[in-house]
Amino acid sequence: MPLLRQEVFLLAETPEDLSPDEMVFQVRFTKEIFRDYDEYVRRMNLYRQKIWTCKATRREGLTYEKALVSECRAAQKAEFPKDFMGPVLHLVQFSELEIDELVDHVFTTLSDRFVPGEEIPSIADDARRKCRILDVSEQDGENGTKALKYEVGWLDGEGQITEKAVEDPINLMKRKLPFTKEALKKFIQESAYGEVTLDMPWLVRDKLARKFKIPFDPPKEEKQLHTRLDPTQRQVNQSYFVSA
Repeated sequence: MPLLRQEVFLLAETPEDLSPDEMVFQVRFTKEIFRDYDEYVRRMNLYRQKIWTCKATRREGLTYEKALVSECRAAQKAEFPKDFMGPVLHLVQFSELEIDELVDHVFTTLSDRFVPGEEIPSIADDARRKCRILDVSEQDGENGTKALKYEVGWLDGEGQITEKAVEDPINLMKRKLPFTKEALKKFIQESAYGEVTLDMPWLVRDKLARKFKIPFDPPKEEKQLHTRLDPTQRQVNQSYFVSA
């Protein structure tokens, strides 16, 4: 809720003995109800003064309503896209990179891959169309390597799937990730803990690890070597992007 001169402001309580046919005055954006018109006007005049502060951004000199809108927008920006939570946390688990390096590594990796649920532009029948990633699978590639394949659903103008196909990544158009590095960093810090300088790798919080089926035990090669592996040089585990 917006702050009044940097202090918490309590909304007026709704009268308990209101009758269904009683005439009252209500503030549209707070839902406060007043019986007395003069009291209602005094409250509205207070809300219209540019003395309010957005609690989320600390922006000052706003009316109450503008501060409320600012808080709503800040909350929307803070929400991390659900489709990307699992893939991000898979990349974070057991990483030994410092936070800023880890953010760069995850951001770069996901920029070159697609995850189930996201909708992206693509090319079908020599025309640009929108599709939804339905599934990700591995197939044998050249020289014994594994290559990703994407099952997509082609969408009509109303967002409904009209047909399905399996596409190579080359047929899907690169898109801008729906989050910034700042939002990614905040999400990582809220979802995992670690202290690389003390030889403690990043570990995803248990509840999230179970939710997204993230392994609790480190990879065998790390156990056997008993040494640090540079995650930027380690081959990305393709199964992170393959649907269960």
